[in-house]
Parts: sequence; C-alpha cells; structure tokens
Amino acid sequence: MRKGYIEGYYGRLLDNNGRKLIIKELSDLAMDFYIYGPKEDPLHRVLWDKDYSFDQMREFKDLLDFAENKKVNLYFSISPGLSMQTGSKEDKKVLFKKLGDFINLGFKNFALFMDDLKFSQLSEVNKSPELGKEHGLLANDLKDFLFSKGADNLLFCPTVYCKRFAKGDLSSSKYLEGLSNTIDKEIPIFWTGNEVVSKKIEEKEINHLKEIITNNEIIIWDNFYANDYCPGRFYVGELTGRNLSSKSILGMGLNITGLPYTDSFILNRLSGKLSSEDLFKKFKIPETFNVLAPFFDNPFRDNKDAVISNIKELREVQHQICVEWKNPIQIEWSPFLWDFYNHLNLLEKYTKEEENALEDWAKRRYSSPIIEIIKQRKK
Repeated sequence: MRKGYIEGYYGRLLDNNGRKLIIKELSDLAMDFYIYGPKEDPLHRVLWDKDYSFDQMREFKDLLDFAENKKVNLYFSISPGLSMQTGSKEDKKVLFKKLGDFINLGFKNFALFMDDLKFSQLSEVNKSPELGKEHGLLANDLKDFLFSKGADNLLFCPTVYCKRFAKGDLSSSKYLEGLSNTIDKEIPIFWTGNEVVSKKIEEKEINHLKEIITNNEIIIWDNFYANDYCPGRFYVGELTGRNLSSKSILGMGLNITGLPYTDSFILNRLSGKLSSEDLFKKFKIPETFNVLAPFFDNPFRDNKDAVISNIKELREVQHQICVEWKNPIQIEWSPFLWDFYNHLNLLEKYTKEEENALEDWAKRRYSSPIIEIIKQRKK
C-alpha cells in the first residue's frame, strides 16, 4: 500500500526546508509520496492560471531533485475549480501550459484537485451528473496531455470527496455517477471517508464506494490529524479506526498541520513501526508529556472529566513542559501548550465563580466574541 504526505491544508505554507525535512522522514520510513497542494499558495488555487516566477520554479526543481534522491515521488497538484470553466478550451490551454512547465522541470507525478469549491452549492452539485462528467472529461484530457509528455501518474480529488457531501446515500449522488461513468480508469480518486475528518474509515465503506466509483482505485486523503479547522489545537495520538488493506485502497496520505517536526512525528504514527514510548524517545519528548498526552490525542477523544480530576498533576508538569523542555518539536508545540494552560487557568477561575476577575483576565487573552459570550452568561 502506498503511504505518504499531503500538503493540502489551510492556514500554513511550508518552505522548502520544512518540505525536505518531511521528505527525509518519508524516506526513512519507506513511504513513497509527497503531494504539493497547499491551499495558501495562491498560484496553486486562487491564481491557478498565473505562472510561477523563475526563482519559484528553481525551488521546485531543487525540491524535486531532493525527493528523487530520497526515492520519494513528489507530486505537483493544481486546484483550478474556483474560477476555471471546465469546458473552456482557453482555460484548458492555460492549465496544460502551466503543468507542461513542470513536465519540463522533470516532474512525472501530478494531481488535479476540484475540492472545496462552494459548500453552499453542494446540494446542487450532487444533483448534477453533468458536472461530474465535466470533471471526468477534464481529468481525462489532462491525463492524455501529461502522459504524452512523459508523466507517470495523475490523481484526482472530486468535489464530492466524502459521504457527508453526497447528502445522503452515495448512490444518490448524480455527481459521483457522472464522474464514475466518464473518468479514465487509470486515474485514482481521493476519498476522506464518511466525513471530512473521519473517526473511522473501514473496508466495508470503501466497498460501498466502489459500487458507485466502479472502475477507479481509491486513495485515502486522511484528515485525522489536521488542525486547520481548529487552529488552537493539535493531535499526536495513535492513528485509530483505519481498518484498510491494499485490497480495498491504493494508498493513504495524511493531510496534517504544516508544522514540519510535528508532521514528521505523525508520519511515524502512520508507519506504525514504533511504540509511543519509542517515538517519544526518537523526538526527545520527556516522559512527563504523558500527563498532557490525553488532551492532545485525537479530535474524537472526550476529556471533559479528566481535566477536572487532574488539575493538580497538570500544574506540576507545566514548568518542565513549557519552560525547561526545549527542542524543535517543543518550539512547534509551545503555543498550543501555553494555550492549554491559559485555558486551565480560565477553568479554575470559572469554577470558583470569580466572574469579575474572569472577565478582566479573559480580555487580555481572548477575542471579542469570547468576551461577549462571557458577558452574556452573566446576564
């Protein structure tokens, strides 16, 4: 099964040093792909029809050479769906020219993203076999162009990329029906599971999807550790609820945080080769972090009772975790750790009903909407 990394999140944009760190980790873990597709790169998405500068293309070439040396397949992706007219010959010409420049750099692996367009229109998207057909034909035309120039792979992310977006049973999505009836069978399709962030992704779910997407291999775009939708939190616990094999999927890519040391740590969770204890040792994380670990485990863990019962123990490790411990991964985690303790302070004051002190304290730390919530709860 293919395993790798997807730089596909909102809110952060890695530099090449961060990308190389992650690619090295992929190589060390014998994982085989890195997909470049950051939402915050305007030339990837919002300004997809504009060219990269000479210096930017030189950086892509440098990254490609590094990835090839590490035996990791580097994918360049493009996300033109916000403004592209899929039936426009002129838009296709611009798209092909832009990706042709990457062929000339030596890229052989590509991805076409048509995700996260206008969520308010998802109901209409699901009723539209025509849009699914248009996306399939665009992917086919792009594949034909790229492969004629020497490319090896094209992946596709549809607008409906999870069951929730199908607005019901998968079989009711006319978009997926139109896509499946049109798209070239050699183009693997991304899927995130039942949800954008799925608690579980099981074989039976994929088998059901394959009743709709009948000819194409499925590659999981996994948002289990993503935090762009909750930027005040991060998750580094074990990867659970993924009961999948190479019989049902082509591979799995983690779309994570854009924090390079954190993402390298999490790729080890996907690998599954190290226990938590050994993984902590590898990244020089002190044993005392185990006291905090349950609160940074995964987005589906409920810790509301544990925090009340553990306030004393949590207080005892604050200085060591937030002040004494220093290394690259702690620097990435530090804002989240301090926020956790700020929130712990807030909880203590709130439970003591020190309302006036709470409001004054919160004004220095939180935004106006939070302050307004506090005021309204006093009424």
